[in-house]
Amino acid sequence: NLNVLGIRKIIAIILVLLIILSNNSYAYGIGIKQSTRDENLVYQTHPGVVNMVRELKKKHPNWRFEYYNTGYDFEEFVNVEFDAGNTRSPKNLIESNNGKRYGSEWLDQERIHLGFDSYASRKRWQAPSKEAVRYFLDPRNYLNEEKIFSLMILRGCGDIWDNNTALNFVRKILNGSHQGREQDVVDASKEADVYLLELASKLKQEGGLEGKIDGVTYYNPLNIRANGSSTEEVVRRGLEYAKQNGWDSFKKGLVGGANGTLKRYIHRGQDTKYLMKFDSVTSIPAGYQYMQNIEAAISEGRLLRRGLLTADSNLTGSYIFRIPLYYNMPDEISPRPDLSTNFGSTDRYGIVTVSSILKFRTKPSLSSDSVVIGQLNNGLKVEILEGPISSQGHEWYKIRVNGTEGYV
Repeated sequence: NLNVLGIRKIIAIILVLLIILSNNSYAYGIGIKQSTRDENLVYQTHPGVVNMVRELKKKHPNWRFEYYNTGYDFEEFVNVEFDAGNTRSPKNLIESNNGKRYGSEWLDQERIHLGFDSYASRKRWQAPSKEAVRYFLDPRNYLNEEKIFSLMILRGCGDIWDNNTALNFVRKILNGSHQGREQDVVDASKEADVYLLELASKLKQEGGLEGKIDGVTYYNPLNIRANGSSTEEVVRRGLEYAKQNGWDSFKKGLVGGANGTLKRYIHRGQDTKYLMKFDSVTSIPAGYQYMQNIEAAISEGRLLRRGLLTADSNLTGSYIFRIPLYYNMPDEISPRPDLSTNFGSTDRYGIVTVSSILKFRTKPSLSSDSVVIGQLNNGLKVEILEGPISSQGHEWYKIRVNGTEGYV
């Protein structure tokens, strides 16, 4: 039999353990895996994040923000995503094209000799460095007008636009691909109840599989279950999955894939581009991630923003964004591994250093009414404001140099 003193000691030990186990939750004032809109509460632990949000709200007062406590330590999660030593199928890949698109600072030097696609010797896809993982994972790098839509909540669609507006949205995002299938995309978004621009940008990102099996053409537009160590294996698995589900038309494949995305990701709480890419929602860190491409959240968020701009040119709508929070985030925002750019990277907003000689113009055009303002020399720091803008076979970027705005 335990005496009263012994019982009190046991109770005291249990209380101490409970406090230790839940200490992080108390530190936030937010339960683990829970969200809040109480900025004052979040300011106690993440003042830098809240200050960045407040700057965005000054420009866009209709935007709403939630803060999500992932329950994970930032650096520990970086290590999980870095996936050190995985030489078969790392959790993240970066499209470096053998260092031509992203230099050595972006690549893991222990795996730099490896390529992760069917033409491994070309090294189109490589394992990113820990610095690159840290940069893409840090939610503060998304708290600007260009990248914030990677954090936009994507639940639901409904009839929020008339059909013509919806079709124009889809055409804008698909940008020439899947011509003639725009109505299928609009209809599929309603049937699956997936945000229209989310579905269209996902389709644009994935490209989509279609091919014959036993004389029948099957479609897997969102590349569901299309994975493997070679292109042939990826295609085979993707089409076999389409056959198993009877996706013998583009629309069937799109609805089926969208339903899969909705059930597997959005309904599980991975309802932003960021959370689909970096799974900090489930109990297994990075356990359910939609894609390996480490840039996917940024590039798809940019497509989403571009589509919205076609109907909401000043982005005055009441969009809702969810910002993930990690324990022990570094005081400074995780920097780009390489602060220079040749304007060939898909992540090119903010202050960069020009690495070639470029003409600086008044309009995104080579026509006579686009006046050359000046020349940008190698090593000059500029701020990229917008882009890419397709014009006359070129991609243009709106930039600011010493207070003057123009295009390159």
